[in-house]
Amino acid sequence: MECALAHRRLVAYLDTLTPYLQISLQEECGESVCGVQLTDINMQISNTLPRLVAAFSTADNYLSLLARGPVEGVSVASLPVCLPRLKISIRDLHSVLEALHNLYSSKITFEYQLPSSSQKLNTTNECIVSVLSGLTLIALQICEVLEEHNEVFSAALSQSTPTSSQAKSSASSVVQRLRQRATSYIRTLNKECPESVPYTLALHHARCMSSSSEKRETLSKQVVSSQEMIVQLEQENERIKLDLQLLEVKYEKGQKKAKRLEEESSHQSSGGASGVLTPAQSRNSLGVSTQVQSLSDSVGNLALLEEEVSDE
Repeated sequence: MECALAHRRLVAYLDTLTPYLQISLQEECGESVCGVQLTDINMQISNTLPRLVAAFSTADNYLSLLARGPVEGVSVASLPVCLPRLKISIRDLHSVLEALHNLYSSKITFEYQLPSSSQKLNTTNECIVSVLSGLTLIALQICEVLEEHNEVFSAALSQSTPTSSQAKSSASSVVQRLRQRATSYIRTLNKECPESVPYTLALHHARCMSSSSEKRETLSKQVVSSQEMIVQLEQENERIKLDLQLLEVKYEKGQKKAKRLEEESSHQSSGGASGVLTPAQSRNSLGVSTQVQSLSDSVGNLALLEEEVSDE
């Protein structure tokens, strides 16, 4: 069947191409370089092309009948008759191809002698002649095969010819396929629809998901800002700890200085010196006491601030 379809496409292509080939040959005959003999050959080729298409069409008809088998309106007994007619049509096709091959060979001989002949034209002509030669040989081989195995092909067609009931069944194959499709479609209609979510509930869920996503974005932003604040508080806590350590060192130095001044003061009092301090000593003692008191207050304030930062 595939061979018959391919042959049908070839016939349709030749039927479309033939008018253009005839127009091209007529235009070539109208050129000044085209002599009388070349014009005669071109006209013969133009007249042979419709015969070629007709021979291909006749062979295609019999080949299609043999490929399709018995159908409505075609007698079953007529199938074996198609075989010898196919052989005759292929023999006619072989004769037309052989004549066309000879005409193109003569055309090439005259075109080689033209001054306007080019290498591209010569290559095209050689390709056409080669194709025609191959087609002629193939047609001859098909004729020989059909003649040698005529009895075998006829017996095969007689054995493969179906009965009337089988022919009726094959003729109604399209109806059977349509019936199967209709049955499967009705079965799908009878099936229960799968459970689905109602539209209102699905819309509510979609809104909830949308609001949840918005809340999630808000919470993520809050988490980011909280993390930044925690980092800032940790940095502030470190700075306060450093200040506290510096103040503690200053506080210890102030206490040591105050203690040393008190010892000097008590030593001077016990050594028989005047019990009254000089103004300079009084000012030093008062200044040290003031510094110690301010350092104590600063240390206390820093300790409270550190506790607040830790609580936050």
